[in-house]
Amino acid sequence: SSQDQSGANEMAWGSDGRHALSFNPSTVKTITGTVESVGGFKPEAATTGATHGLRLRVKTSDGSIVTVHAGPASYAEQKGFSVKPGDQITVTGSEATIRGRTVILASELKSGTQTLELRDKTGKPLWSMPSSAGQTPQTSTTAPGTTGSQGQYGQSSQQRSRPTPQ
Repeated sequence: SSQDQSGANEMAWGSDGRHALSFNPSTVKTITGTVESVGGFKPEAATTGATHGLRLRVKTSDGSIVTVHAGPASYAEQKGFSVKPGDQITVTGSEATIRGRTVILASELKSGTQTLELRDKTGKPLWSMPSSAGQTPQTSTTAPGTTGSQGQYGQSSQQRSRPTPQ
């Protein structure tokens, strides 16, 4: 069901998900190279129904092949970003070890005139996965400074008529 999928996406792709938490701002670097292949990957902690990620293999000037995890593939599609083997690309991201392999968790991709911003400077994902139906963001139902049925602020006439202590 779509509710199962959005829950799976939140675990896999949410800002508190393992994939997001693997990003370390202190290991951010930029590489430039040629796209060798474009594929998909399952993010860590992904369960059935989670959206697959966009994986790029990039050949750098020194001939090494670097694996790049570029967030949910659907986010790149939504932003109209696409690359194909042979394209020149500049990747900025955090080097991390995922399932025993060194990868770059991309925060930005640039290819030709296209730029795909994936994370802010702290590594927080810029994509948002639709939340499950019935789950709302953590907002209070009462405005700040007001109370619900508890009435802690003394709404009764009895309290209002009391003289103010001197």
